[in-house]
Amino acid sequence: PGNTMLVNVQGTINLLECTRVLHPGARFIFIGSAAVYGAPRTLPVTEDHPFAPREPYAISKAAADQYCDFAARAHKANVVRMRPFNHSGAGQSDQFVLSNFARQIARIERGEIPPVLHVGNIDAARDFLHVDDVVRAYELAALKGTTGEAYNVSSGAGRTIRDALAALLARAKTPIAIEQDASRMRPVDIPEIAGSYAKLRSHTGWQPELPFERILEDLLAYWRAQS
Repeated sequence: PGNTMLVNVQGTINLLECTRVLHPGARFIFIGSAAVYGAPRTLPVTEDHPFAPREPYAISKAAADQYCDFAARAHKANVVRMRPFNHSGAGQSDQFVLSNFARQIARIERGEIPPVLHVGNIDAARDFLHVDDVVRAYELAALKGTTGEAYNVSSGAGRTIRDALAALLARAKTPIAIEQDASRMRPVDIPEIAGSYAKLRSHTGWQPELPFERILEDLLAYWRAQS
């Protein structure tokens, strides 16, 4: 928790203050997280939803987001705050759920591990985007976003981990069983979340373009290419 705060809160303050003082005309894009919203009161979540972070990472992102808001109001810092929802693609760490599943499938296909895929809570629903769409959102926000504003980067719809897993298994080259692993269950989890990207679309013209299936195909291709 201490290192998380040091990197995400103090690190953001350091970068923003250096930018504001040394390059006052430069736009600062803060990459936050939809985790700041916690368990949604309403769906889809909009940018004015109250913050209710539930774990250290989310708490740190909420604090950094609030500091950026303060800097924009108090010092006229040219900062735009982004709140991305879940996103994935080739090269993502297997600490993240879809990439983890894809890596397990690739290893099973190569005969490195038994044909059993270990999962945690697969009934939670998340709002997934392809990483390429998310990067494009950051670029458009840098070019067209409004100083001081916060923007969700989302697809607008939730998808259960169970459905995502089924789609991955349908692309597997061998039959695979599923086994729930207690060590993969989170003590604090959010049953469902999905975000509205209406504000980002209104201000920049952005909307998601790549289908969910592209995420899965890119992940499988990446992990299958690893030896």
